[in-house]
This record gives sequence, C-alpha cells and structure tokens, in this order.
Amino acid sequence: MHHQTPLPARPMPRSIALALALASSVAAAAPALAQPTASTHQLDAARHAADPVHPDHLAGPAHVLRGTTPRPCRTVMGFLPYWVSPSSVRWNQLTHVACFDVRASASGTVSNPISWPWTSTIATARANNVKVLLTVSSFDPAINSAIVNSTTARANFATSLANLIRNTADGVVLDLEGVNPAAPAAPWQNQMVGFVNDLRTRLNQQLVGSAYPAPLIYVATPAWNWAGAASGWNFAALAQASDGLFIMGYDYNGSWTGASGPSSPLTGNSGINVTGTLTSQYAAARSAAGAKLILGVPYYGNQWQTATSAAFSSATAYTGSVLFSTAQAQQLTFGRQWDTTTQTPWYRFQTGSPATWSQVWYDDAQSLRAKFRLAKQQSLGGVGMWALTYDASRPELADVIASEFIAPCACRADVDLSGLRNVEDIFIFLGRWFADCSPAQPGSPCFGSAADFDGSGTRTVEDIFMFLSAWFAGC
Repeated sequence: MHHQTPLPARPMPRSIALALALASSVAAAAPALAQPTASTHQLDAARHAADPVHPDHLAGPAHVLRGTTPRPCRTVMGFLPYWVSPSSVRWNQLTHVACFDVRASASGTVSNPISWPWTSTIATARANNVKVLLTVSSFDPAINSAIVNSTTARANFATSLANLIRNTADGVVLDLEGVNPAAPAAPWQNQMVGFVNDLRTRLNQQLVGSAYPAPLIYVATPAWNWAGAASGWNFAALAQASDGLFIMGYDYNGSWTGASGPSSPLTGNSGINVTGTLTSQYAAARSAAGAKLILGVPYYGNQWQTATSAAFSSATAYTGSVLFSTAQAQQLTFGRQWDTTTQTPWYRFQTGSPATWSQVWYDDAQSLRAKFRLAKQQSLGGVGMWALTYDASRPELADVIASEFIAPCACRADVDLSGLRNVEDIFIFLGRWFADCSPAQPGSPCFGSAADFDGSGTRTVEDIFMFLSAWFAGC
C-alpha cells in the first residue's frame, strides 16, 4: 500500500483573497456586459488555495498507454489543475497539457507551491505523446506590469522558468490576468509582444542545446479586448511572437454580472459572444496566424440565485461555479432548458422557504460541438478546455472531441497529422523506425509513437508491414 505524507497547503495570496471576496456577491449596479473582474482561472485558484497538490501528480498510479490510438489532428490543449487527480484524463484526446500553476512575483521570481515537477503526470503525458506545458500565473495587474516592464524582472522571470522546466516540460503557458477597477487599461497588455520575444531569447539562451529543443511559449488571452487595440492586447502580433494563444472563450457572464447568463454564448449576449470573439476581436490574428489560435471552452457552468425563473433574470447572489459532471447530472432532475439566442443550455430550481429560484447556465455536448465547429470553420489551430477532469468520467464531452477532432482524421498512416496521406508520412515513419530507440521507454522515439505501429513497445519489422498496409489501403 502506498503512503504519502500530506503536502502543505498553499498560502492564499492577497490578490486571490481579494478576488474571492469580490466573487462572493454580485454588484447590482454593474452592467450585464461589464469587463470580468476575476476570471474563472483566478476564482478556481482562490477556492482551492488551501488545497494541497493532489498526490497522483507526484506518485500516482500508472495510467493506460494510449499512444497507439488515433490522435487529434488539431491541437487539443487542456488545463490540468494541481488540486485534481489526473486519473480521469483521456490522454489519447490531448496534444498538450497545461499544468496549473506556479505563481509569479513582481520581482520576476516564480514560486513553486505545487511541488513541480509532477513526476507521475509528466511520465504519463510523455508515454501518450502529449506535450507538457507549465502554467505560470499572475492575477494582479501591478505584478504583471512590474514583470513585463522591468528588465531586471524579465531576467529573473526567464531564469526562474528555465530552472523549473529544464528536463521536465516542453514549454510554458503565460496566464497573466487581472483588472484594476481604477485603471482597467493596465500598462502591460500592450507590452506583451516584446515581453514574449524577450522571454523566448532568454529561455533559448539558457535551455537550448543538443538534448533540449527550443521551449514552447503559449499565452492565455481574454475573449474580449476590453481596453482596445491602442492600450490593450495586440492579438495578431502576439500570435506571431508566441507558439499559440489560448483564447479563454468563457467568462462572458459570471460572478461580476447582475443577471444570469451563459459563460460562453455562441451568439446573442448583446453581441459579446464567441462568434464575435473569433470574427471581430481575433480577426487580424486569424489572418496573421490562424493556425496558432486555440479556442478554449468551459467544462463548467455558473450558478446564481435569481429574482425570477425567467432566463437572464436579475441576480440576487452569485452562488459559484458548477462542474460539468455536476450540471449534467442535475439537469436530469430539474429539466434542461435551451436558449436559442445564445445557443447554450441552462436549468432552474427552487429551494428554501420561502422558495428561492436558482439558475445554472453551463455548456454541454450540443453547445460545445457548435463552438468546435465554429473554430474549424474559422481555420483555428485547435481547441482546449478549462479544465481537465471537470467532466469526471462522464463520456459526453469526450465523445464530442472524438467525433470532431479525431474521427475525421483518424488515418494512422497520416503520421504528420496533415489530414493527407502522402509520401511525407512514409519518410517520417521510416525516420522514426530507423532511429535508435532501444530500449523502448516512455519518451523514446518508439514508445507509443508512430514508429511502434503495432503498439508492442518495441521496434520490429511488423511495424513497417502494418504501416505500409495502412498507407496503401488509404486508411
């Protein structure tokens, strides 16, 4: 039997405590489409600030190797919080896992309260050919401004990150957020392009060598550029400077709004919706680097106490977020409603005496499929989710990922996942097969990769015969 000493709880930073306090009530005077005061990333981190790192990340059970199953042919990136067990993660449906999170300070140093590296999770991701990214976060605009605008802080930041990801991760996700109500256009968003370019140079200087490729740099970006192009985000230039933008396609409604509504409306919502995000806010980025854009979707919903049972009722209190696994089960009891304007599901119920109405707006297989198809129509590089395991072991959302991003391109002979079966696949396969990959171990070119076509864990001539058979058969 495995025993492990409980890890110390994470201290709650001042900015997180403030965000949690803000989320405890809804400001009735706030407009329904106000800029979010605290993202779901921030609020979830606040709720779990006292939780220890889940031990399964560090020394959990071995997870099933699924490297021989068909893989997604677009990017599928999932955020994996430190407080959950990765045991329900469907690794065969991922290309990237963003491990959440380590925390940045104003001096640029990065603390490690999550006991990184996660030995078990990293090994499992490697065995399943999933890129490992370490998420570094700050939810305080003052800290963000200090890091981005100081040469000394930039140098500290790069060194701290390099020390954390060396020999453990393939790169990082920068999750710098935060709104100063007194000065919403904080002086750091429009400096992010230069910051990312500088970070790439510094990381490459410290890490790149014969045994380590250039680390990947992704940036989590908001669904709406509230400050505008002049003082806010330059999504197009940032997409070109980074390896990709994870568009947080949620938080359109939440703890800060005075009425119930969807976190991720496809349409409606007074024009502030996912369609507008992609066709308007990120139009220049799609033109400049569409293949680097990843549409993030919510695997959760939000709950309010409401004045009436009607959709979009004024809210008397914000209750909190609801995981998809919970919402999907509850709607069977209370009855699923469908809002045609925003193309999202919701349900309502009464509790207490006198009876008080509550509403939960969430996303399910139908609403997420529509967003995934929009992402493909707009030629985005892929999709992602906040957060992995929020669907628990329920199959509905996994089935949508499989049908939208794996089944249409599940040709195993399409080794480079280009969507085409061509001679490049033969060259890549043979290059991997002839590579020295003995002994077969997680992380080697043969283990769970296209070279080990029959999934035996070893490189044999059978792999060549099976690959060529699939290639000539047209998959």
